[in-house]
Amino acid sequence: MKYDVCVFGGCSIDQMFYQNIDGTYNDVPNIRTYGGKGANQAVAAARAGGKTVIISKVGKDDIGKSIIENLNYNMVNTSDIEMIDVDNDYSSIYINMKDKDNDIKRHTGAIASFDVDMIENHKDTLLSSNVILCQLKCPIEVTEKLIDFCYKNNKIIILTPCRPEKLINREDLIQKVSIITCNKKEFEIIFKGEDIEECIKRYPNKLIVTLGNEGLIYYNGERIIKMPS
Repeated sequence: MKYDVCVFGGCSIDQMFYQNIDGTYNDVPNIRTYGGKGANQAVAAARAGGKTVIISKVGKDDIGKSIIENLNYNMVNTSDIEMIDVDNDYSSIYINMKDKDNDIKRHTGAIASFDVDMIENHKDTLLSSNVILCQLKCPIEVTEKLIDFCYKNNKIIILTPCRPEKLINREDLIQKVSIITCNKKEFEIIFKGEDIEECIKRYPNKLIVTLGNEGLIYYNGERIIKMPS
């Protein structure tokens, strides 16, 4: 089967806690919903009209089943998700009253169990996809193997460097990735002390930096492009 987009990444449950008037938070979340960088990318791609598949691992329990059901509901192919005996990942997101900014506390489960064998086990799916999306949340050796596999097979691979510290001084990985999409904070960690405009010129049509409500910026080989949010 051919896919427009293949996401290699994790799934989780998001628990939202909204700050009370007295500054405290409830013990029980106000909202529970589905999340995870990989799952979010897959759902976004499917909703945008792309034929999308996700390669992932979830816990072999009712929560894992519900994660898969939600992805299916959002038209994401889940045939490459492995169900294993491990906890699912979840995030507790604390949203303050003042500016609606948030503080996230994460519990790692299935995503930490990603292993290099997944690339070989799911290589047919990877090879039959036009674009592969990945992150840096799983063990670094898995992402290294995935990037190397895509590079050797001339596949377009887009990296979102959440856990940006894993990309510091990794020019070898940066050169093999087709596109890197990072936010301003991730950029500052990876390219410490560098000017954004000078840095994107070094990576034309590769490094895209998102700037929150200021949109995004990249260099197309001739000029700097700024797009509104």
